[in-house]
Amino acid sequence: MPPPKNTIIMQNKRKTTKLPFLLAAMTLAMTACEKTNTTVEPNFAVSNIEFSDCLQHQDSRGAKGMYNPDSISINYHNGTVYITHYNLTVNCGFKRVYVDIDVYSDTIRILESGYPVNADCMCDIDNSFEINNVPSGLYTVIIENWDSNPYCQTYNF
Repeated sequence: MPPPKNTIIMQNKRKTTKLPFLLAAMTLAMTACEKTNTTVEPNFAVSNIEFSDCLQHQDSRGAKGMYNPDSISINYHNGTVYITHYNLTVNCGFKRVYVDIDVYSDTIRILESGYPVNADCMCDIDNSFEINNVPSGLYTVIIENWDSNPYCQTYNF
């Protein structure tokens, strides 16, 4: 004779109440075996920012594409990335060039900007700088400035 229906329900409830405890125990056992990530991100640092005076002035109201084409040279030696940006276009009222970097895993994002921006003209300059403490590896380098098309290239340092 089969057990009463209430007994079957109670047996199912007992089995399901054990399930959360079993899952918690398995999770605890699995996390106890995981290794803690002790990798320290390198301390990337920008140094030796050098820039030229204006090489050529253009009225900022001038036709698009009047500026010289820019080019970028990137070299690596002993943990240092050497970057020169030829014909970087900045506001001709600039006094300084700022270089900010953000590093996300294997991507180095660089923002170049001339400051202040208070004149009604633009000019081309040559800007060079170094990024220190870069471990060797494969990196995507993105260089952004006022141009809507950032430079993006992958390098094996």
